[in-house]
Amino acid sequence: MTQDPRLPTLEHPFEMIDTPWGQMEAWRASTMAIGTMGALAQVAAIVRNDAAELEKKTVALDAKRHAVLNTVNRLLKFKLML
Repeated sequence: MTQDPRLPTLEHPFEMIDTPWGQMEAWRASTMAIGTMGALAQVAAIVRNDAAELEKKTVALDAKRHAVLNTVNRLLKFKLML
Protein backbone atom coordinates (compact mmCIF):
# COMPACT_ATOMS: atom_id res chain seq x y z
CA MET A 1 0.00 0.00 0.00
CA THR A 2 1.35 3.41 -0.90
CA GLN A 3 1.04 6.44 1.31
CA ASP A 4 -1.08 9.30 0.01
CA PRO A 5 1.33 12.25 -0.23
CA ARG A 6 -1.38 14.64 0.97
CA LEU A 7 -1.64 12.82 4.31
CA PRO A 8 0.98 13.18 7.01
CA THR A 9 2.99 10.22 8.13
CA LEU A 10 3.73 9.59 11.75
CA GLU A 11 7.41 9.34 10.86
CA HIS A 12 7.41 13.02 11.80
CA PRO A 13 4.76 13.13 14.54
CA PHE A 14 5.56 16.72 15.53
CA GLU A 15 5.18 18.04 11.99
CA MET A 16 2.59 20.84 11.92
CA ILE A 17 -0.28 20.09 9.55
CA ASP A 18 -3.53 21.78 8.55
CA THR A 19 -6.62 20.05 9.91
CA PRO A 20 -10.33 20.86 10.23
CA TRP A 21 -9.49 21.82 13.83
CA GLY A 22 -6.73 24.24 12.79
CA GLN A 23 -2.98 23.74 12.57
CA MET A 24 -1.58 21.14 14.95
CA GLU A 25 0.94 18.37 15.29
CA ALA A 26 0.38 15.26 13.17
CA TRP A 27 0.14 12.96 16.21
CA ARG A 28 -2.51 15.16 17.82
CA ALA A 29 -4.57 15.37 14.60
CA SER A 30 -4.41 11.61 14.20
CA THR A 31 -5.54 11.08 17.79
CA MET A 32 -8.41 13.55 17.42
CA ALA A 33 -9.55 11.97 14.15
CA ILE A 34 -9.58 8.49 15.72
CA GLY A 35 -11.53 9.81 18.71
CA THR A 36 -13.99 11.58 16.43
CA MET A 37 -14.59 8.40 14.44
CA GLY A 38 -15.14 6.49 17.68
CA ALA A 39 -17.70 9.06 18.78
CA LEU A 40 -19.45 8.85 15.40
CA ALA A 41 -19.60 5.06 15.70
CA GLN A 42 -21.19 5.41 19.14
CA VAL A 43 -23.78 7.86 17.80
CA ALA A 44 -24.57 5.51 14.91
CA ALA A 45 -25.08 2.62 17.35
CA ILE A 46 -27.40 4.75 19.50
CA VAL A 47 -29.43 5.74 16.44
CA ARG A 48 -29.69 2.11 15.29
CA ASN A 49 -30.82 0.97 18.74
CA ASP A 50 -33.37 3.78 18.99
CA ALA A 51 -34.72 2.97 15.54
CA ALA A 52 -35.08 -0.72 16.40
CA GLU A 53 -36.86 0.14 19.66
CA LEU A 54 -39.17 2.56 17.85
CA GLU A 55 -39.97 -0.11 15.24
CA LYS A 56 -40.98 -2.55 18.00
CA LYS A 57 -43.18 0.09 19.63
CA THR A 58 -44.77 0.91 16.28
CA VAL A 59 -45.62 -2.75 15.63
CA ALA A 60 -47.14 -3.09 19.11
CA LEU A 61 -49.15 0.11 18.69
CA ASP A 62 -50.44 -1.02 15.29
CA ALA A 63 -51.57 -4.32 16.82
CA LYS A 64 -53.41 -2.47 19.60
CA ARG A 65 -55.00 -0.09 17.10
CA HIS A 66 -56.16 -3.02 14.98
CA ALA A 67 -57.67 -4.74 18.04
CA VAL A 68 -59.52 -1.56 19.09
CA LEU A 69 -60.86 -0.94 15.59
CA ASN A 70 -61.95 -4.56 15.33
CA THR A 71 -63.83 -4.26 18.65
CA VAL A 72 -65.48 -0.97 17.63
CA ASN A 73 -66.57 -2.47 14.30
CA ARG A 74 -68.09 -5.50 16.06
CA LEU A 75 -69.98 -3.20 18.44
CA LEU A 76 -71.27 -1.12 15.55
CA LYS A 77 -72.44 -4.22 13.68
CA PHE A 78 -74.12 -5.51 16.86
CA LYS A 79 -75.87 -2.16 17.39
CA LEU A 80 -77.19 -2.24 13.80
CA MET A 81 -78.65 -5.70 14.40
CA LEU A 82 -80.73 -4.44 17.31
